[in-house]
Amino acid sequence: LESLDNSTLKKLSERKVKAIILTSVNASQMVLRVMNDLKLDKNIKIFAVGKRTAKNLILAGYNNVTTSEGKSAEHLEELMLNDAQIMNQKEDDILLYFCGEIITLDFQKTFSEKGINLEKILSYKIIQNQEFSEEFLSKFTQSNFDYILLYSHNSAKHFFELLKTHNLLESFQNSQILCLSAKILSFVRSLGFNNSATFEELPILKKFYD
Repeated sequence: LESLDNSTLKKLSERKVKAIILTSVNASQMVLRVMNDLKLDKNIKIFAVGKRTAKNLILAGYNNVTTSEGKSAEHLEELMLNDAQIMNQKEDDILLYFCGEIITLDFQKTFSEKGINLEKILSYKIIQNQEFSEEFLSKFTQSNFDYILLYSHNSAKHFFELLKTHNLLESFQNSQILCLSAKILSFVRSLGFNNSATFEELPILKKFYD
C-alpha cells in the first residue's frame, strides 16, 4: 500500500468530497487509513465494485455504500452515472477514486468529460512476478490443479503470460478457470480456455464473494 503525504491529505481535506469510489480490497484498506484525516463522516457516499471490497468499510460503520452486483468497473460506472446526487455535482464538489497503478476503466476520463471533478488517488502498487516460483512448478509436476481462481482482468492477463513463459498453456487445459466476473470470463474464453466459469459455478465461492 502507498502512503498519502501530509500535503496531499491537507489539500483533499479542504475539498467537499461528494463520494468515494473503490474497485479493489487494497484500495478500501487505504481509505480506512485516511478517512479521519480527510474529515469524512460515516454517511459519505461510497461506490464499491463488490461486497468484498465494501465489507471492511461497512464493518467500520460506513452505512451509505453502494456495490456493483455485476462485480465490474463498468457496472459501477453505470450506477454512478445514474445517481442524481453524483451527476448534480456543484463546482467545488469532488469525487475521490482510490485505485492501483493499473486500472481497467478510467473513471477520471469518463467523469471529466461530463464536467464532474474526480481525482485518482494512487493507493497501492502491484509488483508482478516475471516467472512462476520453483515451489509452484514442483507442485505442478506432482499433481494437476483442479481450479484456478482469477480475481481481475489484469491478474488473468498476467497469469496467461506466465503460462506462455513456461510453455504450460496446454498443461492447464484440464484445469477449470474460475473468474470473479463475467467480463473476466469472456477474456479467459477468448484465449481458448473454454473450461472456465464464474465463481457462481461453485456454491462455496458464490456465497463467499456475494
